[in-house]
Amino acid sequence: MVFKLKILVTNMSDKAKNYNFTSVDWGPDEAKGDTRLLDYFFLFPDFESVRDGSYRYVIGRKGSGKTAIIERIRLEKEDDPLNFYSSLSLRSFPVQEFRDLKDKNYRDKSQFVSAWLLLLYVELAKIIVQDNGAEPRDTIEEIAGFLQINGLSGSTGFTNTVSTLRKSENKLKISAKWIEGESLSGTHVQSQATIHYQKVVDILSKKIKSVGSSSEYWIFMDELDEGYRAGDQGLRLILLALLRAVEDSAIELKNSNFKYRPLLVLRSDIFDRLEDNDLNKLDDHVLRLNWRAMDNDSVFSLRKIVDERIKASIPDIDGDPWQAIANDVDAELPNSVSSLWSYLANRTHERPRDIIKFLKYCKKRQGKVC
Repeated sequence: MVFKLKILVTNMSDKAKNYNFTSVDWGPDEAKGDTRLLDYFFLFPDFESVRDGSYRYVIGRKGSGKTAIIERIRLEKEDDPLNFYSSLSLRSFPVQEFRDLKDKNYRDKSQFVSAWLLLLYVELAKIIVQDNGAEPRDTIEEIAGFLQINGLSGSTGFTNTVSTLRKSENKLKISAKWIEGESLSGTHVQSQATIHYQKVVDILSKKIKSVGSSSEYWIFMDELDEGYRAGDQGLRLILLALLRAVEDSAIELKNSNFKYRPLLVLRSDIFDRLEDNDLNKLDDHVLRLNWRAMDNDSVFSLRKIVDERIKASIPDIDGDPWQAIANDVDAELPNSVSSLWSYLANRTHERPRDIIKFLKYCKKRQGKVC
């Protein structure tokens, strides 16, 4: 470690003498909450297909930038009045309570699909109610009424819905009009029915599908590895059911008059252990992040991530950003090493997070005796 730091931080090329390695803001270790992603996020070619909804599953190793993709999109949409979003994380999700919602008529992932679909549709319903441009207004008011009578109004959140279902013994109240149709539309007193949540799924999806809006409705799903242990059959089924529910909801709302944008990110080691015949149906919508350290022409070149962060801190940089701040052919490099970049990359396992952490540590050591 002492040797490689000495190479990294003390030997700058003549070309780089007008640029300062320490002036580069490499960003925080954690992408979540990193507002500077608007400045230095590398817009790799496939990112546009994530943004337009063509890809709705992003799979990659830990530290490969999955959360950064969500954060970049969230930041882009944050101040746009035509964009709304909600987030799911298993970090604070009541997994055990969710397990109790299972449909006992099934033994495989199907026992959890209806529960996930309800949670997704409830989040969409909350978003729709916030959208002043959504129409028709009488349908929006009906959806708002459904949320209110079930205690689901207010802040978006999957956890609240799970807790509400458990307290109500897996049942929800709906307007009898939703079951019996327009025959009740002229009654003065609107009656209600209490039914099992599984029966609400199709009814609520139809109401949502009848909504029109120019807005985009995003549901971000991240941190799904929280509490995950290889061999946990229960959590495996829950994740498989979530994938199925996301796909079912996307297909159901494909021709709706608003843009539904579910985006789920998951570690590749977990995804690759999920064995299910339905997974190959997702292929057209799956993006795998496969970063390459030594192929600068690759779509997923790690060098381009580093270059974007250098350029964000030194806007007037001339030529190759990395070459401008580092001596890539340092004489002190071991004979077996072709460049400073390869020396660094070989010790960071081709993961963006590792590369950035290494460079941040070098920045701290700049000018110190190593």
